[in-house]
Amino acid sequence: YENALWGMASIQNFGVITLSIFCFFLLAFQRTSKSKKIGLSFYAALLLAVAALLTSGNGILALPIGMLILIFQKKWKESGLWFIATLIILIIFFYNFPGRTQLSDHIPVLKMALFFVSTLGSLFSIPTLGSWLPFFGGLLILFLLLSLLAQFTINYFNNQKPGPAKLFLLSTALFSILTLLIVTYTRSSYGLATLLSSKYVIYSGILLLVSFLAIEDLFPEKWLPKMQTGIFCLVALIYVNSILKDYQNIENTYGVRNEELANQLIPGNSEIINAYEVPNELIPKNLSFDLAIEDPSKIDSISLTSDKISFYSKTKYQDKNNDFVVLAGENHQFFIHMEKVPQSNYLKRIYSYFKAEKFGDYSLLNFPDGIYQVYYLENNSKLYDAVKTLRITGKPYTQAPKNW
Repeated sequence: YENALWGMASIQNFGVITLSIFCFFLLAFQRTSKSKKIGLSFYAALLLAVAALLTSGNGILALPIGMLILIFQKKWKESGLWFIATLIILIIFFYNFPGRTQLSDHIPVLKMALFFVSTLGSLFSIPTLGSWLPFFGGLLILFLLLSLLAQFTINYFNNQKPGPAKLFLLSTALFSILTLLIVTYTRSSYGLATLLSSKYVIYSGILLLVSFLAIEDLFPEKWLPKMQTGIFCLVALIYVNSILKDYQNIENTYGVRNEELANQLIPGNSEIINAYEVPNELIPKNLSFDLAIEDPSKIDSISLTSDKISFYSKTKYQDKNNDFVVLAGENHQFFIHMEKVPQSNYLKRIYSYFKAEKFGDYSLLNFPDGIYQVYYLENNSKLYDAVKTLRITGKPYTQAPKNW
């Protein structure tokens, strides 16, 4: 149930995109009957727009974009009916709609603008190469979109009505841009890594594909079949790569999940969830807090400016992924999963994909103050005393709840 609930937050993107694109397609390519009656394609498009709205929050964009399509086609009767229907739908949808206390922390406008450009290019994101690649990819997509907008503006002032194909591509591009703009505004406080996650990459891919297809009439007609095939293959290849870019680290999620379960189930921790059963071997029985208080002179008091504490370990067991740092206090125990660290240099990955070290961190927000003895649990089987005692002071969490 939990996997389905959280997974739906990503899966619903495919649904809302499909419904919205079909809505724009029906509106852009609908034919005007001789009797000037409103065709079935109009009502089908309206039904798809409502379905998109009920599928995901950004589905609300289908309604105003559909309105713009009808206005550009100068179909005033359909535009009026669409406007009335949109008004009724939104009133019903937002009736007793729960408000939110906060959308995003205050972030400088310039930083948010840079984040937006990088989000446009999230299709090109490769974590180990930093954020420069998606930023320049976003600049490329932005350049193509501006070229498309300039072409559309010139044709408009020359009284050249955009064809249904161009109108469809423009609508799809506008839907993706506004979605990424909303994502940037509401998610920037979580950092750039969240904006570049695979959940939103598909919108970047749509923008790149639509931009290339929309300006293809600038090239000789004999090039078009090969260009279209090449563009589809290129975008599909880049998109698949963006989804699988972290395939080497997928197994880390298992360790992180065990960390969460163990910390929730250990008696004395702040939260106990009985819906899950953590493997018995994950909770050592011989953790001793006595060692932590025998020699107070060896206690290291740490003062951190960040909101988390980080641990590093050198280990030769790189093929294993079930290592944990264990903090044992008088009233609490915490597990910190130690993840493999990929090589930052691609040439080094030829010999060894991961570095000879592991890394793990844990949030200090609302962390219970106290003295903790540090242990290292290797592969859920061997427990080592790190001969390290820490006095850890947590930080109060004072921010308003965020919309994840």
